[in-house]
Amino acid sequence: MLTALCMSVPVAAQRSAASLSGTVTDQSSAVIPKAHVTVTETATGVSTSAQANEQGYFVVSNLNAGSYKLHVEKAGFEGYERTGIVLQVGQPATIDVILKVGAANQQVTVTGEMPLVNTATKR
Repeated sequence: MLTALCMSVPVAAQRSAASLSGTVTDQSSAVIPKAHVTVTETATGVSTSAQANEQGYFVVSNLNAGSYKLHVEKAGFEGYERTGIVLQVGQPATIDVILKVGAANQQVTVTGEMPLVNTATKR
């Protein structure tokens, strides 16, 4: 009985948080390695940062359910910002980011409600 209880704790903990991942590319679909990624919870202003790997892939995990803003930047490219991202408990969401070549002080803001891609399958 105690073993079953102990084994269920990590599963419950995994379901209490959300994650956001994606790939950063340029307009020609070439990956952009080591882009700086910041995810900010809108209600609290708490930010979590990550860096894309050599393949342009990033993941930010252990996020609370709620509304978020995503900001991605890399030298030589315009900054990217997307608002209105709503994460649900246990939801692994994917947002792929396309950066445009430009000055670092320029920024592209996406405000439309594009659906998140949920790559997890329920079993």
